[in-house]
Amino acid sequence: MQELKYPKICWNSLLLLIVFFVFCISCKEQKISYQSLPIDNNWFSPYVATTIEYKDSIYPIVIEEGSIFYCFPKIAEMKYRDLVFSALNDTFPVNDSIFNKIKKEEAFVKPIPWIKNSYDSGKDNFIRALFDDEGYLKQYYSYEENKYLIYLLFYDNIYMKQRQEDGAFYIVGCSK
Repeated sequence: MQELKYPKICWNSLLLLIVFFVFCISCKEQKISYQSLPIDNNWFSPYVATTIEYKDSIYPIVIEEGSIFYCFPKIAEMKYRDLVFSALNDTFPVNDSIFNKIKKEEAFVKPIPWIKNSYDSGKDNFIRALFDDEGYLKQYYSYEENKYLIYLLFYDNIYMKQRQEDGAFYIVGCSK
C-alpha cells in the first residue's frame, strides 16, 4: 500500500499544476486595439472624419460611425474599424443625394483658427489643456469647435464620442 501512495500523490500534484496553468492562461488579459473592433451602428456612436469631393471641390466632414454606411457604398462591406479607418484616408467622390444627406447632418467642418494654432503648437499639451484625466472635455465648446477638434484628433488616432446623458464629448480608444 505504501508503494501506491507515492505515484497517486504525484499524479494529483501534476493534475493540479496543469489545471492551475490552464486557468492562468485563460485569465490572461488580451489587449484588443480599438481599431480592430467592429463598427458601432448605435445612436451616439463614435465620430469619424474624412473628406469628400463634390463638383470639383473638396470638403472635410465629421460624421458618426453609423452614418458612413449609407454615405459611402465602398465602406458598406467593411465591418471592422481598421479597414474603415484606412479607407477614410481617401477622398470620396459623392453624388447630389449623398451630398444633401451630409449637408442635412451638418457634417461639414470649418477650420477654427484658435484650435488649429493651439494644436500646431504641441499636440500633447493641447490634449492636456482641453481634456481631463478621464478623457472628457473640460468645458463645453460650440458644435463647430467640437467638429473641428474631432477632425484634427481623428487623424492622430484619437477618437471621440458623445455621452448620451448630457452630450459631453470624450476620448475613446486612444492609441498613443
